[in-house]
Amino acid sequence: MGRLIDVLSTSSDDGNGSTPKKARTGRPMKNVTLNAAFARRLQVAIDNNPNVPPKFHGQAAWFVGKFAERGVPVSIQTVSGYLQGKYLPAPDKLAVLAGILNVDESWLLHGDPISAHGRVPTAPRNPSAPAIVNLLAGMIGIDGGAVAFADEDSSPDNAHMFAIIRGVQYSIRAIPGEIDGDDVVITFNRKAPMPEHVLLLAVVRKVAFEFGVFEITPAIFEQYARQGHGRGPSEMRIPTAEVSWIESFKQRL
Repeated sequence: MGRLIDVLSTSSDDGNGSTPKKARTGRPMKNVTLNAAFARRLQVAIDNNPNVPPKFHGQAAWFVGKFAERGVPVSIQTVSGYLQGKYLPAPDKLAVLAGILNVDESWLLHGDPISAHGRVPTAPRNPSAPAIVNLLAGMIGIDGGAVAFADEDSSPDNAHMFAIIRGVQYSIRAIPGEIDGDDVVITFNRKAPMPEHVLLLAVVRKVAFEFGVFEITPAIFEQYARQGHGRGPSEMRIPTAEVSWIESFKQRL
């Protein structure tokens, strides 16, 4: 908690909904970058929440009302300070703000993904994970998403990773595949559990170093995995005509 406390103590509101005192003249404002990053994530969460009014159309007042509904009073000036990146919310207000926008509190503060089972250490790659998992994580990261690798030994939902894309968190399992004629061939265990909240993303080699990604939806899973399509117990063949390729991870899935 040291990092969190340090950040909030130097750049948060005073806990009463008012603007904090200015820093001493000549003292470096080390929190400026942190505040700007927070404001960017806050804007991402706002952009992806259809309930938030547009800017200059009562947005700050809307937030004030939502805070009041939760018994936490704030002023329009305080909310404007959050939106402009002037300072960070105090801990109690941060939790309320994240709840209003339906995003992870830790992600909103400093970008760290959190799973439903607690904090997951972030890393650019996981040496013990299959190569296809690191490849998918890299694709998500290139498009601005945040990825945390799951500990499969303790992950009850068989997720390989947790990703935050445009302010929304996903549990993801990567499935390798390749093109074979008019079909996509997926290497998969038909008997493996498929939790509803876990996205199954097929990472398919098309040619050489060209890869494509698509979601194995519950409908596809039921039709081609459960009904025994494919040559073996771990092979699923899906006609390419029925595949909807993901164009990028810059949009929510």
